[in-house]
Amino acid sequence: MTPEQVSAVQTSWKQVLPYAQSTSELFYHKLFDLDPALRQRFHGNLKHHGRALFEHLSRLITHLDGINSGQDTPPTAPDDEFTLRGQTYDSIGAALLWTLRAALGERFDAALAHAWTSAYTRIAPALVQACRPELTNSDDGNGPESARSSA
Repeated sequence: MTPEQVSAVQTSWKQVLPYAQSTSELFYHKLFDLDPALRQRFHGNLKHHGRALFEHLSRLITHLDGINSGQDTPPTAPDDEFTLRGQTYDSIGAALLWTLRAALGERFDAALAHAWTSAYTRIAPALVQACRPELTNSDDGNGPESARSSA
């Protein structure tokens, strides 16, 4: 990512933050539309999940310049044993981009979409972990490592 892309992602994220609750609701509705099987794996209040997701995503975006340069590794949520199917990475990425497009409207142009796509590839493992704070463990063998190796 270029420094300009990092800046664009960070600036656009600051524009979304005041609407975190409604934006996180959009995100989860879109995520469950894209991957309905995920809905049954979530427990508890989606507002809680949304708040945790936005807090984690904010930390990732704040550190994006260091993650991009390889100086920092993305902070992850605990539970390294948790695994997800590879398609879940794609579903979360698609839901995130769709949500940002909906929240930012015309400001979400092709250049910003490209910047966010690049950012997502760098933060995906940590973001996927943040999306599952109360998910049950999966033993399908297609977790983050297999998703990375197939990319």
